[in-house]
Amino acid sequence: MNNYKPWVIKHKPKNIDDFYFHKKHVSILKKHLNGKFPNIIIHGPPGTGKSTVVSLLTKELITDIRSNCLFINASDEKGIDDIRNKMVSFCNQIPKNKDKHKMLILDEADAITDIAQAALRKIIEDNPTTIFCFMCNYIDKIIPPLKSRCSLFLFDKIKKDETKDCIVSILKKEDITIKDEYINFIIKYIDGDIRKLLITFENISLIKDLNYDYIYDFLCLIPEDYIPNILKRLNKKKLFSLSYEIVNSGISIRKFLDSLNEYLLDKDNVPDIIFQKIAKYDYLINNDIDRETIMVNLLNDLLKLK
Repeated sequence: MNNYKPWVIKHKPKNIDDFYFHKKHVSILKKHLNGKFPNIIIHGPPGTGKSTVVSLLTKELITDIRSNCLFINASDEKGIDDIRNKMVSFCNQIPKNKDKHKMLILDEADAITDIAQAALRKIIEDNPTTIFCFMCNYIDKIIPPLKSRCSLFLFDKIKKDETKDCIVSILKKEDITIKDEYINFIIKYIDGDIRKLLITFENISLIKDLNYDYIYDFLCLIPEDYIPNILKRLNKKKLFSLSYEIVNSGISIRKFLDSLNEYLLDKDNVPDIIFQKIAKYDYLINNDIDRETIMVNLLNDLLKLK
């Protein structure tokens, strides 16, 4: 029988005391377990432990999770009416099997509109026996009236030293040896995402003769000589051909922008306007602007550096 479990499941903390990160916030949440638990909003980047902590808190707060806990992912629902109907139906139920409260978890709360969020206020106010827990990446997309009814907890990117302590401990448990220089290199590009950390190290641990080439490929990183090579070849005649080459190379445009930004930061006399342009193009990617249009304009701006 295959008992394999991916590392993100295998090394998931079993209880709230085992959760290693965001210790100040977790300490406050644990104190609330002994009294009236507040409605909460946990916000921050992906892979920083929001879902894990909520899951662990649920185990502490609710005995009959199947009956007294409702999980909704806003992105999976057809619309606010579906979300509202599910919430109202759940909140109208009496807590079962000796639980004093019910728990309603809404993930990706920042995916619903301001009007839809406003409708949640009355649901919260009318249901004091339900603990509401909202999770989101972007707290600025949550309306003030909803934030004012909840305690806010920022789960920011995990610090590099904590990230390293975590993976070193796991590698020791798995009896796997990876060179320290590789660990440090990977952590740099994981950027505080613990989920990505575990997935990456689980996969590279299977490689017998690990090297930087494999790490670059697995993390979809741009080789160190790629950006200077592009800048060296850049001229007005090659503007469109270079743009086509980059866009069709399989390289993420966001990765290209990140690498370009990092490369130029190490150079002298690069005008601030170039970094502002890079930030602008990064924003445009999120708004589904054509990638080749972005790249042509970016390369044209870079020509001015020559």
